[in-house]
Amino acid sequence: MFLSMNWIKDFVDLSGLDELKLINQFSLSTAEVENDIQFKGSDISGIVVAEIKSVEEHPESKKLHLLKVDIGEAELVDVVCGAPNVRVGMKTAFAKVGAKIGEIEIAPRPLAGYMSCGMCCSEKEIGISDDHSGIMEITDDVANGTDLKEIYAIDDIVFEVDNKSLTNRPDLWSHYGIAREFAAIAGRPLKELGFADLKAYDDLPKVDMKIEDPLCYRYSSLQFENCTRSVSPVDMRIRLFYCGMRAINFLADMTNYLMLEMGQPMHAFDSRKVGKIRIKRFENEFDFTTLDGVERHIDPETLMICDDNTPVAIAGIMGGLDSEIVEDTNTLTLESA
Repeated sequence: MFLSMNWIKDFVDLSGLDELKLINQFSLSTAEVENDIQFKGSDISGIVVAEIKSVEEHPESKKLHLLKVDIGEAELVDVVCGAPNVRVGMKTAFAKVGAKIGEIEIAPRPLAGYMSCGMCCSEKEIGISDDHSGIMEITDDVANGTDLKEIYAIDDIVFEVDNKSLTNRPDLWSHYGIAREFAAIAGRPLKELGFADLKAYDDLPKVDMKIEDPLCYRYSSLQFENCTRSVSPVDMRIRLFYCGMRAINFLADMTNYLMLEMGQPMHAFDSRKVGKIRIKRFENEFDFTTLDGVERHIDPETLMICDDNTPVAIAGIMGGLDSEIVEDTNTLTLESA
């Protein structure tokens, strides 16, 4: 289980304290901290927001582009870039001359016959996700030349706790639970979680849901409509990646984020594919394809979440591929059991 100190500090004020010493005290008093502590973002510097002002095709390459970018200085900067998603007006992460990415220091250099004075970066190159499909796109309203670390929480201390040492402490299966422990160690108050008053939603249409098997003691669900956002905020994606999870889309990321924050597993279905929720087992064995594309053998003892009689998820384990949140999903059914 990977834990982010930035996330923990959302719930307990640790200002003025030695965070490494606190992690060591946690390891001695509560649960073993495994492997090396990771100092995320410590190996990058000089990455700023840049706006692409012009794009020309390289005359001798089908993949390369000749860019002029605005990094908040008097002169535009010439850059050779091979990313497929470059376009005029796009804002991206830019490593200036003198910037450092790991052991690499950015310097002007000729590339395919043209001088390139910096580098447009993907999220993977700066270590905040595994996305290397193109250069990072920044949609937030920030000035050109702003250091990326001033707008996103890239610098973080991440440590890993041995899951076996937490099996008897379900209260520690989340960042909020770990923050409670840090609050006790530091002698600082724990901030309360914010809760919404659900009475405002009492008159909404009820979800068609029925528990048909005694193995399930409780099942809660809500439906959300008109969900138009598809990409998660950058800081959310960074936290998920630092804690070992892959950003998928906003709706799916939201369930994973809340699970890591509060310890409550949840799953979101595309409501277009799940109309009547039924929780039950099946008499006969069958194969079922989960979200990760793996075909799994389901025996009669396995509890399933179904759309009437069609299985859509393995209860408490993983959702099915056919009911996953996709790019055009705008109505979802959120479950928690």
